[in-house]
Amino acid sequence: MNDKDRLLFAAAREGDSAEVRRLIEAGADPNAVDPFDCDHGSFLIDLTPMMVAAGSPRSNADTVKALIDLGAEPKIMSKGGTTALWYAAGGLGFNLKTTEWELEEGHPYLDWGGGDVDRMRLLLDAGGDPNETPNNGRSLINEAAASGDAERLRLLLESGAKLRSKYQGSYCVPLFSAAESGSLECVQILLDQGFPANYEENGNALDKARTMEIAALLWNAGVRPVEKFGFFNSVDSAFENGRYDVARFMLSKLPQSEDGAAFLNGALSKASGTRMNPQAVRVLLETGADVNAQCGCMGSALHSACWQGDGNGGRPIEHVRETLELLIAAGAQVDLNLPDYGTPLHQAVYGDWDSPTATGVLIQHGAPVDAQDSKGRTALMHACMVGEVECVRLLLAAYADRNIRDHSGFAARDYAESHLKAWLEIVAEPVGKKRKQKFGVPTGQQWQKEDPQVARARHHEALSKAEEVMRLLGAD
Repeated sequence: MNDKDRLLFAAAREGDSAEVRRLIEAGADPNAVDPFDCDHGSFLIDLTPMMVAAGSPRSNADTVKALIDLGAEPKIMSKGGTTALWYAAGGLGFNLKTTEWELEEGHPYLDWGGGDVDRMRLLLDAGGDPNETPNNGRSLINEAAASGDAERLRLLLESGAKLRSKYQGSYCVPLFSAAESGSLECVQILLDQGFPANYEENGNALDKARTMEIAALLWNAGVRPVEKFGFFNSVDSAFENGRYDVARFMLSKLPQSEDGAAFLNGALSKASGTRMNPQAVRVLLETGADVNAQCGCMGSALHSACWQGDGNGGRPIEHVRETLELLIAAGAQVDLNLPDYGTPLHQAVYGDWDSPTATGVLIQHGAPVDAQDSKGRTALMHACMVGEVECVRLLLAAYADRNIRDHSGFAARDYAESHLKAWLEIVAEPVGKKRKQKFGVPTGQQWQKEDPQVARARHHEALSKAEEVMRLLGAD
């Protein structure tokens, strides 16, 4: 790119229409293609000055008009199959205003996502297609809805943009994008145009509702929470996105019935465990969830919370402690022993990653350290079985009995010895060799594609933990 063309792109980005005119009259190419080597998607590759002027938040309609007047072709496409009209409608505004892209400081398209109705009108008058849809399926209507700009959405519909009966993904559904934008007006426009309120694509519009007002509008149009991924629903989505008022609104609509109670208790189980969101737990408890109800696949909400390890999903340890304290303060039974799950303490030491935090909180609140599950195993046995050193240390400090035997006649030391033996064998084997699972020792298959040195270090770390458990248990 020559210097004049480079300056033209900069002027288009800054909305300097006079400079745009001067540069083109001095020989800059109004249809130059930016050769910028971009690794942030095809929609930022092969841009023209017109696309930049249409989409830059610092540009304006005068700059777009100057380019049109001086020969810029509005129908040229980017590598992503988009014209300037797509950017004017709001294209990329949603993505580049989130952390998803994380453009580096100084990137020429940092803070992208402008456009407005005046730039759109100019480009439509210049022959733009209101039904333009790029390769990713995000139509102009979808981008306008995502921008939350009712004027752009109306202009497209008035210009002949059509709503489709099927979209290729939830990120392409105009009603979902409008609900997520927080624009009640955009949601209403789409419903008035006949867009089906109950449209489902891995969930429905309630999953995206940014405000309680939008949730109420959708609810009054007949939309109800549906499960997605076979497990989560609209209430879970609201909690996950910090939209607690929206969640409260939907919970207030639950029927006073067994089904309503089951929904509420299931939400508490997920908020306590899989999501581990203390604020969501607080809302659900205030709404009347039964803290000791058994639901889901983990037992009670406390069982579910204890199963989630300290570092699982990158969650802060403070969330683990706060969630458990909320549940216990609300009456969760620390000694609740269920046939399939044992006590919460069993879950804490044997769950998805170890949880010394949960183990410590439960012990502080009087959890019975020697309770046996349906196989006669204590929490200490489970901790020894999987080499959870910190949990073993906490249990022994709480005077857990290391001599109890389970229904198969094994004591904690037997499980610790078996665990140690298994890791000694693993360390002696070539990395990646398939092996049978025994006493909770992983098969090693998850490490087969891992760097051998990293895998070996992981193996030795596990071996060290197994040896430390044996040391803590002491001699026979």
